[in-house]
Amino acid sequence: MKLDSRDIRLIMALINGGRRTNREIADRIGLSESACHTRLQSLERTGYIHGYKAVIAFERIGFFHAWADVTLTNDSSSAIAEFAQIACAAPEVIEAHLMDGPCHFRLEAVAENLEAWQAFAKRLLARADLVSRVERRAIFRACNAQSF
Repeated sequence: MKLDSRDIRLIMALINGGRRTNREIADRIGLSESACHTRLQSLERTGYIHGYKAVIAFERIGFFHAWADVTLTNDSSSAIAEFAQIACAAPEVIEAHLMDGPCHFRLEAVAENLEAWQAFAKRLLARADLVSRVERRAIFRACNAQSF
C-alpha cells in the first residue's frame, strides 16, 4: 500500500491527538467519516499503525522512567536479533530502538522505583555474552504541547 497525502494527514492527526473521535479526525483532514474509518482500518491492517497507547505521566505516579543506552559486545546480526528479543520481552521496556551511534539500542523503560530499575539493569548486564555496557538516562518529565 502506498501512502497518499490523506493517509499522511490521518497519521499526523493521530500523532497529535490519538483520542479524537473518527468524526473529529475526518473533519480535521477533510474526509467523510466512513472514508476516514476505512483508511484507518487499512493503515492498521497493512501495519502502518501498530497499535495505540496511553502516554502516562510516570513522574506523577512516582515510577522511575529512563532511557537505557545499551552497547553490545559485537555488531553481529545474531547478537542484535537476540538482544532485541530479550529487550522486547522485558516487562519494564516500553519501547526498544536499534540505533546508529555510540550505542546499539536505546530502551525506554519504567520501573516502580530506582531499586527495581537497578534490578532490571543488572538482568541486562548479566548477559555478558551480549551486553558490554548499559548507560541510564533518567527522565524527570516528558514535555509536549499538552503538558504545559
